[in-house]
Amino acid sequence: MKTQHPEVSDREIRDAIMKVLYRQHRDARGRTGLYLGFKQLESKVKQLMSPKKLKRQDIQHNLDYLVQGGWIAEEEQKTYIKNLGKMGAKPVYKISAEGIRLMEPNATKFMPISSPYSGINIQAIGSVISIGSHNLLSNNPKIEAIIPKLDELDRLIKLSQELSETDKLNLINDLESLKYQTAKSEPDKDIIRKILNNIWGTFKNIGKGVIVEVAIKAIATHFGVSL
Repeated sequence: MKTQHPEVSDREIRDAIMKVLYRQHRDARGRTGLYLGFKQLESKVKQLMSPKKLKRQDIQHNLDYLVQGGWIAEEEQKTYIKNLGKMGAKPVYKISAEGIRLMEPNATKFMPISSPYSGINIQAIGSVISIGSHNLLSNNPKIEAIIPKLDELDRLIKLSQELSETDKLNLINDLESLKYQTAKSEPDKDIIRKILNNIWGTFKNIGKGVIVEVAIKAIATHFGVSL
């Protein structure tokens, strides 16, 4: 009987890629050791996720996503191309500073100068949560439960075929405001209500209110907001 392997999600593959490159960066003994070529990266990711089966194109797809998102840096490394008999270049990959911050959520002392949190002694606050890839910090433990719903709204807005690009821009700005508001130790419920109603209302206007309803209501309920 053929063994059935569970389907692997993009999120799992991205997590594995990040773990491999983080370990590579941490254990490197020299600058060139910070990088991995695609074949090396592919081998290590497959080994990490064994016995789950991965396709090369799935790794390539998620690697490109992480590069475009800024979590992984792609550079060219000079190499000798044997079949051509001359020097050439191949792409190599390493985890970026943004990627390291994502993998070390509690290492908040060394914030980039451009961070909105620079100048704040994060260590003095106590228990601080780094909110996924949103570049947000919060000491409100309630927010962890709604991060998937925030991600869902982000995805639905960006993938909508009916929303205009202007609507998408406005809603993403609303969503970013919502993220910062919910990250506060004492969120302003009136602001949360206004933003949620605006996002929901915009989707209702294009006949798609139902697709965001679950996420909207979950966030509202979580913070005790009536819509």
